[in-house]
Amino acid sequence: MNYNLQFGQIAADIPYILSGAWPTLWITFVTFFLASGLGLFIAMARLKGGPIASRLAGLWVMLTTNSPLFVVLFFLFNGLPEWGILLSPIAATLIAFITISSGYLAEIQRGGIQSVHRAELDAAE
Repeated sequence: MNYNLQFGQIAADIPYILSGAWPTLWITFVTFFLASGLGLFIAMARLKGGPIASRLAGLWVMLTTNSPLFVVLFFLFNGLPEWGILLSPIAATLIAFITISSGYLAEIQRGGIQSVHRAELDAAE
């Protein structure tokens, strides 16, 4: 098998590829920082909140980690306009990504907090 790779078309499309790189990076960073903050809040609610806050945080984690991202995006972009709520594609994307990511990050952060041994916490205090 002799392959003759031609990269001419890819080189011609680099401006289009780069024009999509900035919005992708922007959405990624905004999602990460907002979902990390929300996830930390939810993780602390699960660990240190009362019984109601802990159960609500657990419900949030269960719903967000078991919901497919595509279904959430479809609901936000196509379902909410049925009720008169119009979102831009970027807003719907950010809300969906932050919602889904916050549940996963809450569990990661909760596990990280619980993995610190009590003796290490005492030594740090």
